[in-house]
Amino acid sequence: MSGQLILDWPALALSLFDAFLLCWLGLTILLEANRRSMGVWLSADGLFLGAAFFIAHTAILRNGWQFDNPVLNFWWRAGWWPLVLSPFAWYCVILWYSSYWDDNSSQLHRRQAPWFGLTLVFTVGLLAWMTLADPLPDLGNRNGDLSGFSTLAILFPFYILLCILLALDAILRPGPSLHLQGVEARHRARPWLTASTLVLLLVCLLVAFALVWGIQTFSSNYESNLQSFADPALFTPLTGLDVIIELLITAAILFIGQAAMVYEVFSSTPLPRSGLKKRWLFAMWTGGIFAIFFSGVLIYFARPDLASLLFIPFLAGILTAQNRASALEQEAGFSRLRTLARPQWLYEQIFSQPSGMSDTIDIFPDFEMICTNVVQTRRALLLPVGEMTSFFPEKICFPNNTSQLEALPIPGDLSTQNRQARPLDPHQSGGYTWALPLISVRGLDGWFFIGERLDGSLYSMEEMEIARAAIERWMDNQAAAEITRRLLNLQQQKLAETRLLDQKARRILHDDVLPLLHTALLSQPQGEQADQISSAHRRISQLLRDAPPPPPIDIARNGLIASIRKIAEGEAALMKADLSFETQQEVEPFVAALSPEEAETIFYAVRECLRNIQKHAGMGGDHTSSIRIHFSCQGSLQISIENNGCVDEPGKDNRIPSTGQGLMLHNSLLAIYGGGIRMTALQNGNTRVTITLPVRSH
Repeated sequence: MSGQLILDWPALALSLFDAFLLCWLGLTILLEANRRSMGVWLSADGLFLGAAFFIAHTAILRNGWQFDNPVLNFWWRAGWWPLVLSPFAWYCVILWYSSYWDDNSSQLHRRQAPWFGLTLVFTVGLLAWMTLADPLPDLGNRNGDLSGFSTLAILFPFYILLCILLALDAILRPGPSLHLQGVEARHRARPWLTASTLVLLLVCLLVAFALVWGIQTFSSNYESNLQSFADPALFTPLTGLDVIIELLITAAILFIGQAAMVYEVFSSTPLPRSGLKKRWLFAMWTGGIFAIFFSGVLIYFARPDLASLLFIPFLAGILTAQNRASALEQEAGFSRLRTLARPQWLYEQIFSQPSGMSDTIDIFPDFEMICTNVVQTRRALLLPVGEMTSFFPEKICFPNNTSQLEALPIPGDLSTQNRQARPLDPHQSGGYTWALPLISVRGLDGWFFIGERLDGSLYSMEEMEIARAAIERWMDNQAAAEITRRLLNLQQQKLAETRLLDQKARRILHDDVLPLLHTALLSQPQGEQADQISSAHRRISQLLRDAPPPPPIDIARNGLIASIRKIAEGEAALMKADLSFETQQEVEPFVAALSPEEAETIFYAVRECLRNIQKHAGMGGDHTSSIRIHFSCQGSLQISIENNGCVDEPGKDNRIPSTGQGLMLHNSLLAIYGGGIRMTALQNGNTRVTITLPVRSH
């Protein structure tokens, strides 16, 4: 310690900050790795070694240059072991990152193998020399010999320089990677690792200068000047140089953390995870606050053990901030989930079409929403495969006017259990960077190709899974909607054919067959044959009476509203009920656009409701009944039939009443066109039946 606050506080704060970040990075890499391979252990161990050195460095700064203090002498010796091992650990980590051990025949391996052996021997030799010869001087020994330390001061900078230069060569000229999914992340992390290595190279030069300066300063008249070394002002230049070196090392640690946390090049993870990036930012803020706070405690408090009580509010604040960040992250996740789980309005798409069912359903808006809001990609392409090809177009592109299918390499090595995303070269695949297989219990349903993100960053593992789940869910919903549309089209077509056949059969029986039988019966009124003809005549007549009646002529002649008014007036007269008939003006265009089949279905449903009013309302005695019929259009055509009766449970809303097969039948017929019948018991005791049918687009 120099005794100057402007130097001592930054030196302590930076040392604490570096120790905190290195510990956090080492633990995070070790715990977050999918598999703890050799590279993961090397990375974590190298970071732990750096943290151990800065812990020793902090202890030395806190104790000051009191050479007779045995604690200082302990940390002085303990700090040299991680200091010697750290450069070699960094070199090994970079070799693993550069795929040195993946291929023994690669140019990287052939180029680095001799130097790696030399560096390994150098490291082992330094450690053995430090163990056996003990070149580190005893700081409190007046008869200390600095000759061994002078040799170490010469060899150590050369050793660091060798490790850093070899690591830089491996970064700039890496070997071929066998882990294809991490190629893009490693490529983007390379500038950060290069910058950190260059900064460490500069640190190496400054360390060499500091060692040479220290030896020249302390080796002359060491014994006679031992007492004068207690003057803190003597260490002002060394403390200033120490602050500069710490600043450079802090920058290198931040660069390494960016590569390790944002791109996860040291964790054996195929894709980076967005959660680690947020935790890395939180760790930097926490480490900075911790370093500034604790370094102030070490400087200003004579007994830091008592000042440790101040850590109670500090830890409480950190935990509160962590909880708040987790809550915000959870809310962001819920927001994305709401976007993903939003209704797709398939019911409206199926039934809100003019003149019955449409031939196709517009699927692009939902696909565009997923690509823009959920996946957040610049371009995407969906290629259905297998059974899904019968429900979707050959390809679905985003944006809708782009397609690079002819230049797109379709992966062909897919097994039914392999859901792993495939990286693509954007220059050879029309700008697409990833291919996601869409696999269900049926097998492969398609390929989803995505391009660069809107913000230019990498896709995280969570984002890949969300994109896959969103597209798979969307495809299932669209396939179900398409099946429904086709079945309804077939059902409508079948109903129309059946109606035509019934009308044709009715006409033939009534106009042709019955007159023939009647003529035959008149020509031979007696005998067994006459009885048979008479029996056939009665059966055909009964069949015609039991067959569904033909569509009312009034619907085609006067319109649906006038026909319903006429039948309502007739039913009200029979029931001796007061009738109120209301129609909004905007309803008429939509009613006029109904197909004959839809108008007929609504007409008979209204007639069934009118004939069941007395039963459902429970009217009787001398009480005067009133019927109110109201036509409205609020997103769908609604015909409300209200009667001043009552039911057992006011306020209860039943889609289909528990009794009344007629209403159930008409509800099913309306469902073919997307409509239905709902019976509601109102609080005022009235009963309301509402017939709905989707409004057709024009």
